[in-house]
Amino acid sequence: MTSKARQPAHCKLCGQQAKLCRSHIVPEFCYTQVYEDGKARKIDLGPDGTGSIKTIQKGLRESMLCESCEACINKYERRFKTYWYDSPGLPEKIDLRSEWVRMAGAHYDSTKLFHLSVLWRAGMADCCKNVSLGPYSKKIGDMLLAGDPGSPQCFPVVGAVLINEDGTVNHRVITMPLPFRLGHSRAYY
Repeated sequence: MTSKARQPAHCKLCGQQAKLCRSHIVPEFCYTQVYEDGKARKIDLGPDGTGSIKTIQKGLRESMLCESCEACINKYERRFKTYWYDSPGLPEKIDLRSEWVRMAGAHYDSTKLFHLSVLWRAGMADCCKNVSLGPYSKKIGDMLLAGDPGSPQCFPVVGAVLINEDGTVNHRVITMPLPFRLGHSRAYY
């Protein structure tokens, strides 16, 4: 292969020089329910509310990880996919009067590492200008390489679910990570 994606460069996770994979920012399996006719719509909105709509055939990808680090991240993706999409861990319908949904059966380590991997990739990606992890990018990267989710207080993960008017869960939206304030902390959704 002579494509730029396969030229030796430094892996953003381990730092080793290697041929880089076209790594997904958000894993491809997350797009499954978003695709129509094998394609998804990418909507870019500016701060003034104007934007453009593009059609994409694959989720957003960048040359980022070597094969070894891609395999490391893939472990977290497979386990999360099995729980969230194949099982599914989330009910198909939720009582609209509920403020909380209790998730049972999720594996803490892989669920947290999956979410941290998406956050980390967004923080490293050129296409995700809204994500700035600063010094935390190294700490999160080290956690991913070590398979260490840390304590629940270290980079906590909180979920939100989009629910249609009839109470069914809406799986058809994927957004670019966006920052917000959660108390005194910066968070991303």
